[in-house]
Amino acid sequence: MKDKRGHAEYTTTEYRDVYRETNCRNVTTSAFTLSSVSKPGPSGSRSGSGSSRGGGGSKGSQPKAPDLKKSDGKTSKGGTRRVCDRTLERREPYPHNHPAVWELELEDGGRTAWIPVSKETWDETKIGDRI
Repeated sequence: MKDKRGHAEYTTTEYRDVYRETNCRNVTTSAFTLSSVSKPGPSGSRSGSGSSRGGGGSKGSQPKAPDLKKSDGKTSKGGTRRVCDRTLERREPYPHNHPAVWELELEDGGRTAWIPVSKETWDETKIGDRI
């Protein structure tokens, strides 16, 4: 056995952001608004800006309309959709449990690998032991 590493089970506190929806409104969309939205292209240029970098007729320089999704997940080509602003309300703490880990680094010829073992085996084994 070449080396050993391990730690007992422990818990840390992590945080998640909790948001509140504010200023909700229904936005009317149409085929015109979908095709006129400007979006960065693959070459860094803005679609619909009149410039096409990357060689005139290249596939990546064509303007592309973004996909707008309704709440049911289907593509929308017109109608209304609900849009809300998100406001951070609080940071909520929650426990994150880390299980115990006990490992031995074993050597076989020129190869080495970390092998998970029980706490008892880890305690009884000393560096340099033959397993």
